[in-house]
Amino acid sequence: MPCRYPDLEYDRLLRSYLRWGFERVYHSLIPYAALDVIARQLAEQAQVLVMQVQDTTPRAPDRRALQQILQGIGLPSDILRHGLQALGWIADERGLAGEADIDGPAWTLPMYDLFERWVGYLVSHWAKSVGGEVRAGYRGQTNVALDWSRRSIDALSSLIPDFVVRRGDQIVIFDSKYKGHFEEFDEQRWFELRDELHAEHRHDVHQVLAYASLYEARTISAALIYPMRLPQWERLARNDQTIISASLTQAGRQLDLKLIGVPIELSASISPDNIVRNWNVA
Repeated sequence: MPCRYPDLEYDRLLRSYLRWGFERVYHSLIPYAALDVIARQLAEQAQVLVMQVQDTTPRAPDRRALQQILQGIGLPSDILRHGLQALGWIADERGLAGEADIDGPAWTLPMYDLFERWVGYLVSHWAKSVGGEVRAGYRGQTNVALDWSRRSIDALSSLIPDFVVRRGDQIVIFDSKYKGHFEEFDEQRWFELRDELHAEHRHDVHQVLAYASLYEARTISAALIYPMRLPQWERLARNDQTIISASLTQAGRQLDLKLIGVPIELSASISPDNIVRNWNVA
């Protein structure tokens, strides 16, 4: 059987870099873990990874050292290559996406923005599979200005859907919501805080319906996307229950509304393809 690391020095060095990276991620998440369930789950995962390399001394890498590791092991796997790239981002105090020095959200990115980027990746993955064109709000591609009769008032200046996908004469609007509503539909908390949660959920629906009113197309769909823990998402996915649908008809126009739960982590058996496979939202 071929050895993955023919030079054991690279293995020891890499493990020390990994421990440093895992600890950096863990300590960056801890301040948010008390108030944010997703930050807490990510911190717990980072802590598990730290324990797996606790026999090494953490050591901060630099770009040159990481490049030397890549060159020293022949043909690296995609997993190793992506892992070293992520270590480089952490070392540069960079973020979670992008290959150029100016790309990628920073580690200080709020969790709701991080979730929006994750949803954006899934939306792009889905759109590519159906031949759709994606526009993203955080890139300034979906802004629709509001022309108030009195410009001096301090009012909302524009509507900005998170993501808009156009496929022929079909429009799909995706709005990410970093809230636990989809899980709460399936738990006792929905009933314990019924009025409060219903009011907040009603606001989400009204918002995405307002976005849908901005566009003209033969078919318009709107989707609210909520985060879920992986075990609960997998349980619902086995019964095809990760999407809740409704149809509205107004002024002769039909609008399809969907609530979609997505996991905030992947596993060996769950990939982006698995997540978006049933996104028949257009």
